[in-house]
Amino acid sequence: MDLVFRDDANIQRAVGLYQSFGPPGAMSRSMAEYPWIYGKYAYDVSKLNYEINMLPEKYASLFAYLFNDDLDNKIRIECARLTEKMQNIIFLPESDPKVAEFAKILNAEYVNYRNAIRDQIKSIFGFGLPDKLYVVLNSNLTPYSGNGCRVYSSTSICAIGINIPIGTGRLPESKEYVFVLIHELLHVLIAKHVKLIRKDYFEEALLDYFVPHGIITNNIDRSSNLSIEESFRINAQNRPYSIEISKKLMPVIKTYLDSGMKISIWQFLKENGFEEYLDTDIK
Repeated sequence: MDLVFRDDANIQRAVGLYQSFGPPGAMSRSMAEYPWIYGKYAYDVSKLNYEINMLPEKYASLFAYLFNDDLDNKIRIECARLTEKMQNIIFLPESDPKVAEFAKILNAEYVNYRNAIRDQIKSIFGFGLPDKLYVVLNSNLTPYSGNGCRVYSSTSICAIGINIPIGTGRLPESKEYVFVLIHELLHVLIAKHVKLIRKDYFEEALLDYFVPHGIITNNIDRSSNLSIEESFRINAQNRPYSIEISKKLMPVIKTYLDSGMKISIWQFLKENGFEEYLDTDIK
């Protein structure tokens, strides 16, 4: 699998908008419910998000248009209108040269682990990798660790977004972002190949036990030796909304690890009381 970095302005705008309105806690309740209190710009952006969510497949429709994937012509026309509106509303700062530099470093780091990533994902999750993974890098001004998101998946396109914190004035540790990349890649592959019952933040809690702070991290990076309990502690701090399902998963993931992970995680979960989250066709 090769990484293809996309710096198209409208794709960057769409990923930023998607992430701003997406994860729990990303936006305060008052801003989500009463955006006009925060001014015309906040209201216009909120209304744009609302219109995108009225598309048949919500943001997936918009990303299909932006990545020039197959799309009904009527929907394509509406996505073109929304893209023009987005371009007029959302200010995009001039690209920081550190982001382009980081893309080269991240790609080189990924190449070092490419085969191990392929083998781990195949062994645990049963997924083969696409030929290409599109990566959209957006910079932010925080000094904190960055994060990512699943952007789009179809039969021909897999895309993720990664935020690069540049608030410290220096580039972040690239190895850490390889594991963020793997986490978001798994979201894309699950969306493409597996039907999960999406409740209780199960998918997020499950993947967090493997990567970026978990079993796959340990298996690929021999300098990492996180216990399941340490993974839970880190993930609970990062995602408090998934604590309850993460607690429920912990003993099962620990047993899976201790058993040598000889079968896919999907089969193991089905055999250990998690059928309610899994489609019956998952092997």
